Amino acid sequence: MEKKFFFIFLFLSIIPLATAIEIDMKTNFSQGETLIAKISGNFYEAISKEDVVFNRGHVRTSIIPFVAEINNDFYIYARLLDKSPNDYSIVIENVKYIQGNKIIEEDISKNFSINENMADFSISPGFIITDKDFFIEVRNLQNDEISVNSIILKSGETKEINFEIEDFEKFDIIELSNENLKYEIPVYIFSKTEKKKEKIFRFEPSELDVSIATNSETFKIIYLRNIGEGTIEGISLTVSDSLIPYLDFSIDEISKIEENSSKKINVYFYSYDEEREIEGQITAVSGETYAYASVFLNFLKDYIPVNGEEIEDTFVSETCSELNGKICNPDQQCDGKIEYAIDGVCCIGTCTEIQESSTWTTIGWAIIIIVVVFLVWFYFKRYKGAKGISDLVRVLNRK
Repeated sequence: MEKKFFFIFLFLSIIPLATAIEIDMKTNFSQGETLIAKISGNFYEAISKEDVVFNRGHVRTSIIPFVAEINNDFYIYARLLDKSPNDYSIVIENVKYIQGNKIIEEDISKNFSINENMADFSISPGFIITDKDFFIEVRNLQNDEISVNSIILKSGETKEINFEIEDFEKFDIIELSNENLKYEIPVYIFSKTEKKKEKIFRFEPSELDVSIATNSETFKIIYLRNIGEGTIEGISLTVSDSLIPYLDFSIDEISKIEENSSKKINVYFYSYDEEREIEGQITAVSGETYAYASVFLNFLKDYIPVNGEEIEDTFVSETCSELNGKICNPDQQCDGKIEYAIDGVCCIGTCTEIQESSTWTTIGWAIIIIVVVFLVWFYFKRYKGAKGISDLVRVLNRK
């Protein structure tokens, strides 16, 4: 009888453990790989990105997580671009979940490591939640050409692999792989009635590859574009720890970006006296909305831009109408600020007619004055023996 009660007690003790939180992810990653984790359990409160931290050993490190809820599970992905080989852990702080008849609040963690090898490729994003066609970016991290799902990528090349939503179930998995690495990317297709407004923005370009000379500086222009529905407010910009000494923004915070518009950001780069290669990412965050751009820096001694190009460059991604401006006609001038757009020189102001009469009057008087000055100079040069206008007249009369 005692044994019977013992086994019953043991069985009842095991049941709650089976319903606890579980983190399903790899425990060993290569450098640059994209980490994808699935967190399952009977959650009392949702997990947000603010709840997720990463530690290197026992010290917090700046790996930026992205979090989404799909089918009552939570998915986390993060890029390990600039992280050196070491032991790490992912910690989900203050998780509230139901275990048995209790609400438990505790930190949940799982250890993992980053090895000495460089991953063949990285992917982004690590999950998809959408009601329209989408793409996944794949970047070759190797020095040689690789093939991912029969798509050829040169060394360092990034390609967008496009997908159509009609090819997917409501919940599905995309596999992107080669002979050495495989990603399983969850996809959730929702209807417009499920989620009326989706806040999404992205960086354009999504990658900055910068080569500059040592002990110099340069800048690039990047845009943060609102491609979702509704205004996005309270946007902050951050960078990976590896980039902090070498990068700065013209602005650190953006108050808002209206729907179908964008914000221009100057990104300044600074190099020192050593040749270096540095990788990291820029992240924009607004609540649960986020975007990132990969950054690859290469500091070279005596570096000269190819074909004598200027080091500074821009990325023009908007039409004039998207800039809330207009392109002036040839007979108009811009009374305001001028921006460069995809479809031409854009006037952020008013296009006004050029006053031809006053313009040509000015030109005419300028020509007359030039001719008179030239004639006076010529006669004085030619008849340099003449003293004053009266002598010049006598000389001309003798002629």
